[in-house]
Amino acid sequence: MTIVRIFQPVKTTMQSGLRKACGWVLAFEQTTPPLPSSPMGWISGQDMNQELSLEFPSLLKAIDYAKLHGLSYTIHTPSKIETRPKNYGDNFTCPRIRG
Repeated sequence: MTIVRIFQPVKTTMQSGLRKACGWVLAFEQTTPPLPSSPMGWISGQDMNQELSLEFPSLLKAIDYAKLHGLSYTIHTPSKIETRPKNYGDNFTCPRIRG
């Protein structure tokens, strides 16, 4: 049975928004071990399923797809990201030591 991972992608460090981190991704797990290529020193593999990942708008649709195709799945829930409201004026304030 093929094993897949269902997870929500995190935003990259090069972007400030969360546009591409909203949906869910179904990615296939690696079934064969990686093989080193002696002439170049690269790592390669024989399993082409690891190159495939599918995007879904919701977790339930990803689970339904996995069940429909008989895939064994694991769900990785993302950790909660806390965002504090920021103000432009805070860049210019000087924290004062009160005594």
